[in-house]
Amino acid sequence: MGNGRPAGRASSAIAFQPTTGRAVLFGGSSQSGQDLGDTFEFDGHGWIHRTPTTSPSPRRGHSMAFDPATKRVVLWGGQTAIGNSLTDTWAWDGLNWTQIPVASPPAAATWSAMTHHGGTNPGLLLVTMDATGTSRTYLWTGSSWSPQNLGGGPFTGGFALAHVPMNGHTYLQGGSGGELYNWNGSQWSLVTQMGTPGNLTGQSLVWSHNTSKLMVVGGTTP
Repeated sequence: MGNGRPAGRASSAIAFQPTTGRAVLFGGSSQSGQDLGDTFEFDGHGWIHRTPTTSPSPRRGHSMAFDPATKRVVLWGGQTAIGNSLTDTWAWDGLNWTQIPVASPPAAATWSAMTHHGGTNPGLLLVTMDATGTSRTYLWTGSSWSPQNLGGGPFTGGFALAHVPMNGHTYLQGGSGGELYNWNGSQWSLVTQMGTPGNLTGQSLVWSHNTSKLMVVGGTTP
């Protein structure tokens, strides 16, 4: 373990872990295009470089979220620099990464997003999209991924997820038109809205407790 901020990177993943009061950052793509497999934590004051005994392989484009049921940060999937898709699942307990054996992992994906879903049917919600543009929705039970039979889902292009504690719903922003969808615990529905951020890739969707609003942060246009 040491100090020092992470080197510049893209397509990494970060998740806040309330049990440690730190945000956990893993992997990504370096400025030279190499896959990264390092772990950092941010405690609100500075970055801490962690050196766990076991760790996921270097990757980019993976998804991470905190699981309140197990009090660990869960990581799923990603890709390598040569285009191989990964479907493994790992958990960070604040000290070390542990791979979780999954008999039937989610199908390989080129894009994914994950967040905690409360309210009805709580758990970690994972949405993926494969190379053909087919999107799928999964719920994490703590030991397995449960596919939701939704006929593939309506999403195309880059998307981001956020949970809204006020109504217990999870929202997805993205797609070719920047649409907003609502997950009520069993199905997705299109939310009617006045204007959209447009077609973005690599954006984040964040719930602001101060303003009680969803915010779209960053992203690139086609």
